[in-house]
Amino acid sequence: ELSSLSAGSNSLDQAFSTDTAAYSISASGASSVEITAESLDPLATITINGNSATSGVPITVALNNGANLIPIVVTAQDNTTQRSYVISVNGTVSNANLSNITLSTGTLNFDSNSTSYYVTVGSDITTIDLSAISSDQKAVVLLDGAILGRIDTKTLPLSVGDNQFEFMVIAQDATTKTYQLTINRGNSDATLTSISLSTGTLSPSFDQNIFAYTMSVANDQNSITITPA
Repeated sequence: ELSSLSAGSNSLDQAFSTDTAAYSISASGASSVEITAESLDPLATITINGNSATSGVPITVALNNGANLIPIVVTAQDNTTQRSYVISVNGTVSNANLSNITLSTGTLNFDSNSTSYYVTVGSDITTIDLSAISSDQKAVVLLDGAILGRIDTKTLPLSVGDNQFEFMVIAQDATTKTYQLTINRGNSDATLTSISLSTGTLSPSFDQNIFAYTMSVANDQNSITITPA
């Protein structure tokens, strides 16, 4: 994460916050901007527009005509965990939609009007490949804070139960839209915790590791209720 972010003499459209990913500045007519990013962890690494940067030291970024989206990526000491920020310079398009989300396992019926999805996969699925395509090819997509390229696929681990993933789309003008994806990995535990009877007693007493039981009832007993949990 960053502790501060600035753009030289150009003011960000809002005060910097560690938890806010998208910002915009106006630099009409400028050929470059000076970006300074400072990380909370001095041992984290930073890239600005794909170039290595030193925490707290400004780096000059050349500007193209039209919209410019400048990504600032912070990578933690584990070299895996990332948090990304994006500065929009002179962007005007506010299309922050996804056109599709794809995954290697499970079924997801994407609908441009829906931002929340729930997918189930089998208990044997330990990882999943995710990708997403923005409607505007110049928009930036973040997957759980890390930049996801337009044609990139990211492999992520799955724990048993619900796994939450977040896609954030940052439009050319720094407008954002978030899509939530929950993937439920099934539990492979097929054991019981108890067996209850309306009458009679199991022999032996119930144990999760015992699979065969006997019981006796009176000869006038013509039914019994068995409740497994």
